[in-house]
Amino acid sequence: MSRWHVLVGEGIECEKEAARFLRLPGLGNTSVTWLRLHDLLSKPATLDSIQSGDGVFLPGGFSYGDYLRTG
Repeated sequence: MSRWHVLVGEGIECEKEAARFLRLPGLGNTSVTWLRLHDLLSKPATLDSIQSGDGVFLPGGFSYGDYLRTG
């Protein structure tokens, strides 16, 4: 089973689409969890939940001019 963490937060969009893509048949048995940008910035220990072999998906930020956290 592969584990993916999808970054979510202000200025980020398409996280639901990213999770849906990661769960597509053919990609194996995949677990998807949300990695909140706010938690990541305020509690760096949040990174401890990411284990070796896990993937981190960074969706786009087009909702604010294609930049993260600029809006």
